[in-house]
Amino acid sequence: MMKSVMMKNTYLLLVTLFVGFTAFGQQSNPSDAEIGNAYDLTEITQEWNAWFKAPTAENAFIGEFLQEYQVPQSGQNGLNRLETWYWWASHHPVQIDEYVERRNNFLSEEE
Repeated sequence: MMKSVMMKNTYLLLVTLFVGFTAFGQQSNPSDAEIGNAYDLTEITQEWNAWFKAPTAENAFIGEFLQEYQVPQSGQNGLNRLETWYWWASHHPVQIDEYVERRNNFLSEEE
């Protein structure tokens, strides 16, 4: 009788572990849009790089933003400038939301 109960408990434990690991293995990473970031950080860093290479009156808001939020203008901790910008952007979502808002306002003024 005792052996039967132990076998049943062992069976239930194994089934539970199997189901848990199967569910864990089927999870996928959500896209930026799914987690609320409706912008692409690579695209943003490319916009910043375009400003860095050729600042103009049209993209001056980028330079103002980078200066206001003290975004590094050179590589940091073994990263190049673009990687540093990407790292900074990924760790400052509130500021990036502000940047996206400024960019959208600028683009709507041009129309």
